[in-house]
Amino acid sequence: PPVASTTATTNSPVGAYPITVSGGADNNYAFSYQSGTLNVGTPTLTLEILRQIDGYTTFNPQTSLFEQTVRVSNSTSLTITGLRIVVSGLTNTVTLYNATGTNAQGNPYLDYSSPTNLPPGASVTLLLEYFSVNRQPFAPPTLSVEIISAQPPVDPSGTPTAIGRSFMSSNGRFYIEWASLVGKTYHVQYRDSATDPWRTAPAAVAGTGYRIVWVDDGPPKTDAPTTNMRLYQLIVE
Repeated sequence: PPVASTTATTNSPVGAYPITVSGGADNNYAFSYQSGTLNVGTPTLTLEILRQIDGYTTFNPQTSLFEQTVRVSNSTSLTITGLRIVVSGLTNTVTLYNATGTNAQGNPYLDYSSPTNLPPGASVTLLLEYFSVNRQPFAPPTLSVEIISAQPPVDPSGTPTAIGRSFMSSNGRFYIEWASLVGKTYHVQYRDSATDPWRTAPAAVAGTGYRIVWVDDGPPKTDAPTTNMRLYQLIVE
């Protein structure tokens, strides 16, 4: 029978790939073939804003950050190992505080690698934090979401340091706090029992010379919301 083949694989990037057909023989027919094209497109995820930047209602006085909550759903037929939320339209007085990087266009982004992958139909809720220099509300930025490969875990090489204190707020959110130094970088590590390996939050925190309050609200900082047994430490670089 005729055989169709293409140079595309299951890992091929977006683009056009040739399809060729060969083989096939029959005493009553003559076969002729014409090459085709396989177009590989970008599968899309669905991003829903659950809590928009809306004046001071999304300002967290504990951390001095504005908060935005989004839900990303896997609307593809693929299992997703990682995703990236790109933030654009911020003014020069506002930064994405828990950004994990900046793209070629200068827009900050937040990466999330699912510890259990994200199968079709599944979703994850993520917290985006913004620092406003003057602590004034600002226009909501534009968000877009991309599929990426799972990012390797952060492996800091600094000195382990105990945190200053931890506390539960009246609304049930868990915070840790420590005194910071300018020029130092802090990585928050956590584990849910004394025998578990330490895991590192993906976004490092730059020292300010003041006390830093860090909220553990689950993804993207930690794999899941905190438990009563969760332990924390800092790695200082």
